[in-house]
Amino acid sequence: MKKTAFILPILILFVLSCSRNDQTDRIEKIRIDTPDDFRNRSILSNHSSALIGIDISHYQGEIEWQKLNTVYDQYPIRFIFVRATMGVDGRDLTYHRNWQAIRQSEMTGGVYHYYRPNENSTLQAQNYIQNVRLMPGDFVPILDIEELPTIQSMDRLKTGIQNWLNIVENHFGVRPMIYSHSHYYNNYLSAGFSRYPTWIANYSIYVPNRNWHCWQFTQTGYAKGIKGKVDINIFNGSAADLSLLTIR
Repeated sequence: MKKTAFILPILILFVLSCSRNDQTDRIEKIRIDTPDDFRNRSILSNHSSALIGIDISHYQGEIEWQKLNTVYDQYPIRFIFVRATMGVDGRDLTYHRNWQAIRQSEMTGGVYHYYRPNENSTLQAQNYIQNVRLMPGDFVPILDIEELPTIQSMDRLKTGIQNWLNIVENHFGVRPMIYSHSHYYNNYLSAGFSRYPTWIANYSIYVPNRNWHCWQFTQTGYAKGIKGKVDINIFNGSAADLSLLTIR
């Protein structure tokens, strides 16, 4: 009788756990598209032969990597950008876990630094270098710049950005890539930084600028294995073109 009393609660917990898993699976299967999803699906359909990727940070939380293979259950994920560092001393708490998972996958990985315009550019470059290890086959280093300065001029900011790029290029031996929103890039960066590869965010168009190397077309995408929304990107070129933006 005592054994039965001990076993019964365990059986109940097991049944409830299975029930929750079944409910979760059913919720995933009956997921209803939002207006953003319709746009995202349309763009993906129009670029069905392109290389598709996502970018992640701690905002995506705990990722179920065994499920993460496609976006919208249809388009294979070929590359992933992951945030490593921010400013002079910020570190993404999920970076090492995410990067290790990417290393174990067949996806091409890239690592970006979130630039804080009011902080010292040399220290920001050192923060990236101290925390990031790149190998042949990885994307070149990536600088994410999307904020305007509040305590210095735009010219001083550009000097700082160039300093970060120079330090990181000298360390890794390759020219970094710049990420920014199209408005920011066109207004502040295009004239002085056009020699750098570009990863551009624009969520209102359906066809990317031909000069962009990578286009982040949404921040509201869906990928099984990630709870919530995720950024989706389209690479502008072939697999051979993509390899030109990797460490060799």
